[in-house]
Amino acid sequence: MRLPGWWPLALCTLLGALLGGGHALLTDRAYAARGYVLVTRPEADQSAAVGLAQSYGRVATSDAVLRMARTDAGAAAGDLRGRVTASTSPDAPMIEITGRAGSPQAAARAANAVAQALIAYGNEARGRTDATLSRFAEAAPPSRAISPAPGLSLAVGGSAGAVTGCLALLVRAGGAGTGRRRAPLPAQVDKGTAPGVSETVR
Repeated sequence: MRLPGWWPLALCTLLGALLGGGHALLTDRAYAARGYVLVTRPEADQSAAVGLAQSYGRVATSDAVLRMARTDAGAAAGDLRGRVTASTSPDAPMIEITGRAGSPQAAARAANAVAQALIAYGNEARGRTDATLSRFAEAAPPSRAISPAPGLSLAVGGSAGAVTGCLALLVRAGGAGTGRRRAPLPAQVDKGTAPGVSETVR
């Protein structure tokens, strides 16, 4: 039975999707948990509290804070630096602490440990800043991993396979075109030297 001409495209797409799915199954999962710290100032405008929140957001992953958090997090400060990030809002005096780990519990533990350390660090300077840091929301163990995403891996693998299949079809078409040879044209015959042709005697 002769295969259809588009079989390389179908085969490459299927293989790409299988490879993408295998990558999603074999890659270690990563989880992210988020907690929030609130900055408040008595009898102060909102902009002052927002500015302080942005300042504390920049020091949330500093050595001083991470050293305070390492015991509760159960990890070294250097390890926490690569697993915990902090972000702030330009409109609200809120600091988001995100912890990442290979398990939901470890991700939440890292985020909560750094958040608590930041609260302690900021409240030590309350006499100078007149600001109070408090926990707005505790990080909870996430129910889903942030990576790898099986659907995305399948789509990327299938797309890469489809591109490879299209290239294979183009190569085949080009090879078939160059493999065809034009039939030679019949040689022009010189009437004076052609066999069996004699000159007419006048």
